[in-house]
Amino acid sequence: MLDWLTVVSLGALVSGLASLLFSVVGSWLRGRRPLRVKVGAVEVDLSPRDVSASIDRLESAAIELRQHARVFLSYAGTDREFAQRLVADLEQHGIPVWFPDREIVVGDSLPRKIGDALDASQWVAIILSPDALNSKWLRSWLFARRVAEIAP
Repeated sequence: MLDWLTVVSLGALVSGLASLLFSVVGSWLRGRRPLRVKVGAVEVDLSPRDVSASIDRLESAAIELRQHARVFLSYAGTDREFAQRLVADLEQHGIPVWFPDREIVVGDSLPRKIGDALDASQWVAIILSPDALNSKWLRSWLFARRVAEIAP
């Protein structure tokens, strides 16, 4: 059974994909140039000359993402035991989770693996604990997200 902290964390930390997508599409329609966007891990080519087909491609990518929705789970090392229980609970309810303990092996590029996982995930869940709030990884990720929101 999911506890209240898990539910609140998942609810509060959902992806801003829709708002970003509307912003990109609005800019694209004004500029009338072809555009390539990523919807999850899928790259979609959009053509302002064929808006209907472009919308169909976006819709197909969104349906694919929904059908294969995945949660990216971020946590501090000291919260590993709680994270493992959370992953087990989510997967028991049919929600696939990207969990670094299973996905990253010695020799992998951490930034690349994490970036690829974020691209392929529909949801981001962060276990917020005092140790997580002091994590340089979390602070740098939140900073990068904030910069992306205010960048032109």
